[in-house]
Amino acid sequence: MKDSVNKYIIRVWKDYHEFAGERERKFDLYIPLFVTLIIVTISSIFINSAAEILSVLKDFNNASLNVISILAGFNTASLSVIAASNFTILGRLFGSERVKKESSNGETSNLLKQTVSFFGYAILLQLFLLIIGAILVVLFGSVGVIIKDNPWPYWNQSIKWTLVFFSIFWLTIIFHSLFISIRNITVLYSYVLLIGHESNKENNEQGDNQRY
Repeated sequence: MKDSVNKYIIRVWKDYHEFAGERERKFDLYIPLFVTLIIVTISSIFINSAAEILSVLKDFNNASLNVISILAGFNTASLSVIAASNFTILGRLFGSERVKKESSNGETSNLLKQTVSFFGYAILLQLFLLIIGAILVVLFGSVGVIIKDNPWPYWNQSIKWTLVFFSIFWLTIIFHSLFISIRNITVLYSYVLLIGHESNKENNEQGDNQRY
């Protein structure tokens, strides 16, 4: 029986969390959470109306969808570059052993899988964000109608703080995907330099010392 697509989605998710160490988590998750808390705290202090909070959240969501779609394309293209690169280097990366950071029994993997897992996780996360963000565009319109038409005096504050807490969750995930892509740029940068170094070494071994 063939493995389901869902199995590989879960596998990519698990691989990222197995390979991401404390330094990666600080950059990928803790910094985005810190930035989000600052933005949401300042906004909630100076904006009292639930309708205004909703308007800001809608604008941020719409702008983020455009950025996330670009980053999803970047990560997909980067993964294609890695897959289509020098087979010798791919073989060396696949043969390199790395102990999984979350493994208690010393389970090992390889550097190629670790690299691919970061890009694969970013792509999956950003595609899910695009789906959820598109749904939120519709839901935000419905919430705006509810805020406008409801006469209950405490309704505005109830909706406001609901949106504030939701904003912490949503903005953190969006910034999380952005910071992962930033780190993936550095991974791609190092990978391209590695390919260049290995190719230069092969050229020298073959007697080709031409410089540009």
